[in-house]
Amino acid sequence: EIVHSDVCGPMRVKSLNRAGYFVEFIDDHSKWCVVRFIRSKSEVYEVTKEVLISFQNKQNRRVKYFQTDNGTEYTSGEFDKFLRESGISRRLTIPYNPEQNGIAERKNRTLLDTARCL
Repeated sequence: EIVHSDVCGPMRVKSLNRAGYFVEFIDDHSKWCVVRFIRSKSEVYEVTKEVLISFQNKQNRRVKYFQTDNGTEYTSGEFDKFLRESGISRRLTIPYNPEQNGIAERKNRTLLDTARCL
């Protein structure tokens, strides 16, 4: 199983709990999407741990690959250690090539377009 992820933000208008970013996780097989609002990119690691464990428990399938861009929020040593210990392989896109993470990038646009309509 592959899970795609991307961080979007900072937003011009913050949420009620002052979140200025959101991070999304998309299951490649079912296209199930989980979105978490965060105040800063430093929260990505904890949110990712929580969501990946939840994906595996709820869907009763092991996450094998985690695909993201090369953002610093995804490339820390702590993040590497968690993925390695969980048996999850990382797939990083080539820098400045968002098309390689197209599923997550497209979901960003869909979510932002929907939010504008509300």
